[in-house]
Amino acid sequence: MRKIDPTSVKTDFIQQVQGIRTFYAAGLDGLPSKSDQSTLSEHMLMAAAVSWEGFVSDMFIAYMNRNPSQLKVHLQNSFDEHLRNSGKPKALHDLFGKITFPTHLSKADVQSLANPSGNNITYSNYELLKEGAVRLLSADHAKKFTKVSSKSSATVDAMISMRNHIAHRSERSGKAMNRALDAAALHSTGLKRGVNKPANVGAWLKAKPKGKADSRLEIVLTTLDSIANTF
Repeated sequence: MRKIDPTSVKTDFIQQVQGIRTFYAAGLDGLPSKSDQSTLSEHMLMAAAVSWEGFVSDMFIAYMNRNPSQLKVHLQNSFDEHLRNSGKPKALHDLFGKITFPTHLSKADVQSLANPSGNNITYSNYELLKEGAVRLLSADHAKKFTKVSSKSSATVDAMISMRNHIAHRSERSGKAMNRALDAAALHSTGLKRGVNKPANVGAWLKAKPKGKADSRLEIVLTTLDSIANTF
């Protein structure tokens, strides 16, 4: 049974990030209006967040396809929990039932079992992602996600929160974004906000923080590259 190559997933994601970087640079050159440049910055941040979501989901699927041992444990635990207070079904299963997993699970099997809804395997913040990795992935594969530094994971959280606010423009999403941008772990990155909250996300992303050679958007993209290159 041919398995998914995690290296190909990583390479594809890095190429996507580079494509965003290249398009952004060309767009800035072609858009003289500061307002248009700010809008472009927002769109590129959203593109990066979408690529990240796909990368996480695809890496989870690839790793579970390579080594489904922890996924099997999770599925057995979920099944046992469902039966625990079910009365007759539990009694019937205790007498006659047993789940037997095949040694290998195909990509289709992994996708349908890990997330029956058919959606991406996605998490709203990095802490939940780490919990999901431990729950679903073998220890060596889970470590790829859990070993990411607090600075990098806070950058991912900031990116997700900005993506949500750009998409929704609500008071709630704005508050969530400003909480994420106030994380202490962002202090040395250039992404930590000051006392004044960003009034225009695109303009804030386009700007270069004091002492930094790159814009905030470019800092986010570089962080995504750095995370992927550890896999």
